[in-house]
Amino acid sequence: MKRFALALALALALLAAAPDSSWGASDLRDIAADDDRQRYADCTARVAGEPDAAFDAALAWRYEGGGAAAWHCVGLALVALGYHAEAGEVFERIADDMASDIANDIAEDTADDPGREGLRAELLGQAGQSWLQAGEPGRALTALDSALEIDP
Repeated sequence: MKRFALALALALALLAAAPDSSWGASDLRDIAADDDRQRYADCTARVAGEPDAAFDAALAWRYEGGGAAAWHCVGLALVALGYHAEAGEVFERIADDMASDIANDIAEDTADDPGREGLRAELLGQAGQSWLQAGEPGRALTALDSALEIDP
């Protein structure tokens, strides 16, 4: 348990320190790359049966530059482990970074994936569910309202 607590602290520290461009929306869009797609599928498949192992694998992947897909797997593992507030933080951060990336793409006239807004809404929905499980209805309402503004 001590090892997990240290890993969780590391994950949250990395989340707080991560530069926006290192794991923004383009990483989730680019998950279609063969290596990342399989790694994401493997990581998320482990969440149900081995959430500790999935968490460790996702952190290692993130450290290797896994981007938003790795962070999403971290968030899913946190949910499975019962760390709902921490998962809510992760999902919200990914969605916030996606919003910044989308705005930059629009400003640069390079927006090429309209599905990213829908994905952002899904992430905010996951954040809302996590906040509800964490006993934070105010934060849940904020996240869910934001998701509905994007995708009613």
